[in-house]
Amino acid sequence: MDAAEERIRRTGYSGFSFREIAADVGVKSASVHYHFPTKEKLAAAVARRYTDRFLEAVDHQLAGGEDIVEAWRQVFRVALQRDGRMCPAAPWGRHRKICREKSATKSNGSSCSGSTS
Repeated sequence: MDAAEERIRRTGYSGFSFREIAADVGVKSASVHYHFPTKEKLAAAVARRYTDRFLEAVDHQLAGGEDIVEAWRQVFRVALQRDGRMCPAAPWGRHRKICREKSATKSNGSSCSGSTS
């Protein structure tokens, strides 16, 4: 998951393959496919994990007495300073928007696949 998150942040949803992630962690791409049969499922798991960590940090701020708006601001600020990059879900959201737009213009109704290349 860490390798996938790093790849998504660095190159976007369309800019990585299962083979690259597998090479990053020293396993075969079949091992990655075993846990995440499609690229979309992998990206969704990465986004879900990031969101869970983010919300946990917000809850921590709230428990420390911060008001809700300041808690969100602080967690965003820390995440940006620490990571220096956007949320890993942002590139995936952009990919999905492009897929919907392409699909709407095609007469055969096909859409973007969860391809791993």
